[in-house]
Amino acid sequence: MTSMHFAITSDYLEYFRKNHYIELEGILSPEHAADLGRRARSLVGMSHSGAALFQAGWDLWRQDPEIKKIVCKRGLAKLAGELFQVPSLRLAFDQYLTSQAIYQRGPESLQQDACLSPLIGALILQLGTLESPPPHFPLPTVAGNGLFVSPHFPIPWPEMALIPDLEILIIGFSHPKTFFRAETRDPRAPLLKKLGYNYGDLLSDALHPLVLRKH
Repeated sequence: MTSMHFAITSDYLEYFRKNHYIELEGILSPEHAADLGRRARSLVGMSHSGAALFQAGWDLWRQDPEIKKIVCKRGLAKLAGELFQVPSLRLAFDQYLTSQAIYQRGPESLQQDACLSPLIGALILQLGTLESPPPHFPLPTVAGNGLFVSPHFPIPWPEMALIPDLEILIIGFSHPKTFFRAETRDPRAPLLKKLGYNYGDLLSDALHPLVLRKH
C-alpha cells in the first residue's frame, strides 16, 4: 500500500529550494517497496551488466501494471508538482537501478547527459534497506522512503555503484513540452527510437503521459 499523506509546508519548500533535494518518509510501505523490487528483478533479470542492464531497467511501467500504478499515480505527481513548484508534469521515464547497472564513470546530474530535456526533477524510491547512505549523497536507507531531487543535483554514481545491496526506482518528471535531444551519451536514446521518436521530436501523450495537468 502507498502511504502518501503529506502536507508540503513552506519549510519543506524552502529546504528543497536551498538544497535541491528533500527526503520524505513513508512514500511506500516497506512491503510495497519490496514487492516493486521483486517485480523489477523478475523483469530485468541479471544476465546483463553495465549499460545493457541499465537499458533493461528502463520504463518498467510499460511492462508491469503494479509498477505503472506507482509511476503514474496522480497523488505522487501532485506531490512532485508542489515541491518542484510547477502546475504540470510529464512522465519522462522510470529507471530501476542496482549497483551493477550503473555505467557512469563520474558524478552526473540527471539532466547532464539525458536525451530528454528539460527535466523538472525526479523521485528516487528506496526499494531495499541500506546500513548507511553513500558518503556524499543523502540516499534514503529505509525501504519506501523517497528522495526528491532537482534535475541538476549531482549524483555520485561511482559511490552508488559500490553499494552492494543498492535497489532503487527513479521516476523522472519533465516539462509538458519535452523534446528528444541528440548529442548525448544516454543509453536510453536507442530505446526512444524504438518507440518511434526521432531527434528533435516532442514527447507524446500516448507514449509519455501527462501525470499532472494544469487546471
